[in-house]
Amino acid sequence: MNVLAAVMLALALGCLVGPSGAGRLRSVDETIRRPRRPTAGRLGVFAFAAGCLVAAAIMPWALAWILIAAALGGTFAWVLWGHRWEKQALARAESVAQACRVISSQLRIGQAPHQALAVAAEECPALDGVLGAQRVGGEVAAALLAAGERPGCSGLASLGRAWELCERAGAPLAPVAQRVAENVSAEAQMRAEISGELAVARLTGRLLCALPAAGIAMGFLAGGNPISFLTTTRAGTICLAAAVVLACAGLVWTELLARRAQEVGP
Repeated sequence: MNVLAAVMLALALGCLVGPSGAGRLRSVDETIRRPRRPTAGRLGVFAFAAGCLVAAAIMPWALAWILIAAALGGTFAWVLWGHRWEKQALARAESVAQACRVISSQLRIGQAPHQALAVAAEECPALDGVLGAQRVGGEVAAALLAAGERPGCSGLASLGRAWELCERAGAPLAPVAQRVAENVSAEAQMRAEISGELAVARLTGRLLCALPAAGIAMGFLAGGNPISFLTTTRAGTICLAAAVVLACAGLVWTELLARRAQEVGP
């Protein structure tokens, strides 16, 4: 039974790291034309599956501990990566808002658009590619639209559309850039406010994940030994694995709700 569970876990992991449906359709011709080569990801999955099979054969309850370790490690890494990604996106949004304000102010004092862009690029690293495209004679509007695809840089896409419209219509860019700067600044401020408000909900989710530890402490205070029960008995190991998986699922669900709110907030 444990070997069957290990095989099912390996198959599930293989489905997760495998290509999507569209990717499978795109790779049909390539698969027919050339022999398939094992990738590093697939080799890693096969190695993990083999390890699960060996562990399940030697130590039947090792699979539960593998599940516990995978749930804890995967959840911790995912949450840490998500927070880092959000911090970078918020920092880029603030930088883009400042760059839009600089471009607007430079245009209002009579600077040419390319000069205003060069000044703004000194404070906003996201404009480096746009400035490079301008120096080689590329289209600034297209470069701004491309730069606006990065997380937190949507304001550059708005500036790119305004830039393209003014170039086609021959209209002055200064008032349009001023309006874009105001909108981008308001959007960045709203993102920061939403992130601060969601911090309470996230903290609540983490505290709920820590409640089982309080229950274990209460068990010790009552004269029991819950650690021994959870780690040395079959029923305890099952309860521990289920509790860890459910706690990690609750934390992931809370984080997903918070990220969804941040995406649709502005």
